[in-house]
Amino acid sequence: DVKNFTNEDALNHFIKYGITEGRICSKMSYRKEFIECLHFDKNSSVLEIGPFNNPIFTGNNVKYFDVLNSDDLRARSKNIGLDTTRTPDVIHFVDPYGDLSIVNEKFDLVITSHAIEHQPDLISFLINIEKLLNIGGIAAFIVPDKRYCFDHYNSTSNIFEVLSSHISKDKKHSLYKFFLHRLNTIHNNPVRHWQKDHGKLKLNKEKLL
Repeated sequence: DVKNFTNEDALNHFIKYGITEGRICSKMSYRKEFIECLHFDKNSSVLEIGPFNNPIFTGNNVKYFDVLNSDDLRARSKNIGLDTTRTPDVIHFVDPYGDLSIVNEKFDLVITSHAIEHQPDLISFLINIEKLLNIGGIAAFIVPDKRYCFDHYNSTSNIFEVLSSHISKDKKHSLYKFFLHRLNTIHNNPVRHWQKDHGKLKLNKEKLL
């Protein structure tokens, strides 16, 4: 329906309709193409944050950071029905609070996939990543679209919440945020979300009023 659009018409159409509909307009929206666009040497040093059971990178030049060690990650994957075969054999840096300051090396690339949105203190997280980069290094983030995942009903954080968590030096999420997450989390099927089938909340919040 847009094949005869000029470039300007196509851009305007995407701005007006495509963004709100969650349409993909760039190859970088796909993980494989995004990784290829990073343009780093195959021998570059890499730190992957939060590989869980499906790391993006493997090899002798890659190290991993997570809140659990390899055995615990494998057990958690098995417990929730995920494939455990690609879980890294070694998690080089482990901190239960996700504190990157324990990492005592620098890297050419620091990458996270679906991890940045879980940080209690976003600002400290970004500051620590900057400290881990070699000169000219790259920080890369793969972030889910909340409209098409289990976070559909969860509200986005505002700048005041981000600043407050940083000033308070939060190491973990508050009980308030924990309960909101548990009450608002629904299915993780992007196709169903695209079809406006977001599922029902686990608890009718009106009953809490």
